[in-house]
Amino acid sequence: MGIERTGGLQPLSVRSKVKDTLAWTHNSDRKFTVGSFRACLKSTTNDGSVDYKNIWLGICPPKLKFSIGLCPMVRFKRGRNTLFFALICSIWEAKNQRIFQGIQATVVQVADLVKSRTAWWFKFHANCSKLPILTVLLNIQESCVDSKPVKSPKGEAWSPPVSSSFKFNVDESLRDCVGVADSVSVELLAIHKAVSLCSNSLFFPDQDVVFISDSKAAVSWINMEGIGNLNHVHLIFDIRNALNNLWNARVVFNPRSSNSFVDTLAKKSFGQEGDKLIWDFF
Repeated sequence: MGIERTGGLQPLSVRSKVKDTLAWTHNSDRKFTVGSFRACLKSTTNDGSVDYKNIWLGICPPKLKFSIGLCPMVRFKRGRNTLFFALICSIWEAKNQRIFQGIQATVVQVADLVKSRTAWWFKFHANCSKLPILTVLLNIQESCVDSKPVKSPKGEAWSPPVSSSFKFNVDESLRDCVGVADSVSVELLAIHKAVSLCSNSLFFPDQDVVFISDSKAAVSWINMEGIGNLNHVHLIFDIRNALNNLWNARVVFNPRSSNSFVDTLAKKSFGQEGDKLIWDFF
């Protein structure tokens, strides 16, 4: 019976003159529907009619979430919510045009339509009514939507070491024939390289040495707080043994904001070949 029904679908085709009147509605579980965002787009007074926290559940692929997260408009909440509806509405319209009008839009055209719709939304709801739409699209700022002043992110600034001590800001950048490794493994290799250089040198006989890393996992494993992945066991023990050969050495964690200069040097080394170290003295 199922095979006969499937075979009956083969000769069916969509007529170009038929209008698309299909409308999805909420079910008992309040899952996302086309009707829900249509109602939200039509409503200009009630911004709290949609549960934004549940919009993404089970309907958006992880790669799409990541791509939307790269958009500058998601730096503020209203822009993030609006971008989702503009994206779904544009894809839905492109689907209808392909089925009923034979118009096949490219991915770039759909993306431009999403950005244009989002910019028009800001132009209407924010104080941008006198600005051209292109200006709004290229210069969307959080201050246009929210009256609160924009706060700069707090970060720990770099500080020099205390007298009679040395500080190593460590960061990783590794490419070899084996392939791409996870960030923690590469960070452990960078720490191992720095610690080995110091332990094999006669320049640090009785000096305090601090190795700074922006990998919290790598630092915790080195400081006897676990061993992480089994592939890291030998490397971690080598680092611990090298630290014991120094007078007073330790590995500490600092966030990336205080390690930005070394992070920049690591990124620049991607264009180099071979095992190279970049030194910088302050």
